Amino acid sequence: MKWIYQLHRVTGLIVAPFLLLLCLTGFFLLFGEEIYDWNATPSGAYDAVSEEVLYRHLPEALKKAETEAPGQAVQSIRFMPSIGSIRMRLQEGDSPDARRMIELHLKDSVLQESLPRAYCCAWVGDAMQLMLLLHVRLNDGEAGELFLVIICLLTIVSIGTGFLLYPAFTEGMPFGVRRRSSRRRWWSDWHKALGILTGSWLCVLSLSGIGLYLYEAG
Repeated sequence: MKWIYQLHRVTGLIVAPFLLLLCLTGFFLLFGEEIYDWNATPSGAYDAVSEEVLYRHLPEALKKAETEAPGQAVQSIRFMPSIGSIRMRLQEGDSPDARRMIELHLKDSVLQESLPRAYCCAWVGDAMQLMLLLHVRLNDGEAGELFLVIICLLTIVSIGTGFLLYPAFTEGMPFGVRRRSSRRRWWSDWHKALGILTGSWLCVLSLSGIGLYLYEAG
């Protein structure tokens, strides 16, 4: 049991910084549109439209992107209903530096280049760009994908050993019970309960990531 504990601790210490970075940057990117809208100065040039309307103009947006950036593949498409825009990220080849973004704004049922938006705090946009860079650069190229596969494998090992250790550390208590006899035990019980919940999610995330890598590898 002692070697299982050591394996759990070592693998946990290795993968924890990367999982923390992935979750932290992903959290801010998840609310990226709201952050940009909060930081942008009010402008009458943008009108909110429904996502269904933007979706109907998607073929036209793709044609415009192909005209403006020939030879570049569309990596992602994001609808911005609050400002009536379609944001497309494109990349040429496998180089992470050969990226650009095209944002088209729907005005009077016509797609046109979006006007530059003025922001209250310039550092917020720089911080969001850094979050995006940290979030996606981990899996850039073949080396990055292989690195993430190794992290996923170590995560599964850490979670699996944690599940093996869980019965020994619960001392026969029902799941989720938190002892208040001491602060250390109280935090330890929280750690065990949250570890089971987050561990299950991370296990699914890691297994699906490995599956996607193997699928792409053929």
